[in-house]
Amino acid sequence: MFTGIVPFWKGQDDWGEDEVITLDGEAIFGENRQDYPFDMVIPVDLSGELPDEPTDSELLEAAKAYLKQNLLDKIPSSIDISFIHMWQTEEYASVATLQRLRLCDTVSVSHELLGISYKAKVVAVTYDVLLERYEKMTIGETRSSLSEGMTCV
Repeated sequence: MFTGIVPFWKGQDDWGEDEVITLDGEAIFGENRQDYPFDMVIPVDLSGELPDEPTDSELLEAAKAYLKQNLLDKIPSSIDISFIHMWQTEEYASVATLQRLRLCDTVSVSHELLGISYKAKVVAVTYDVLLERYEKMTIGETRSSLSEGMTCV
């Protein structure tokens, strides 16, 4: 997750020299910037979306469109958790409760460094019946099926 991007365009000028255009290092932030305790910014190359050398306003508009399309500042809709059967060891006693979760249980998800906390449901599990343990668990929102996503025009 990132709260903003520093957009740039990389190409060649009329003499074949490499050229990089930025917005003077200015970061463009998403709508949810205020929801996080600090900014997380990454550089994004928009050369593929702008084939010709852009003006500052064109680069700014492309950056805003990129942020809107990619939703970098949203909490992921689901998280996949993979398991290794170590929950009985002392070092992993803190995650032992994950082994006791069931489908449709509600869990609290938090990340102190990013200042994120929310509640989500267990929406999918992969359980190995021979070894009697979870292999994978998905926490978050259910994904829509293909038929739900199709609309008639």
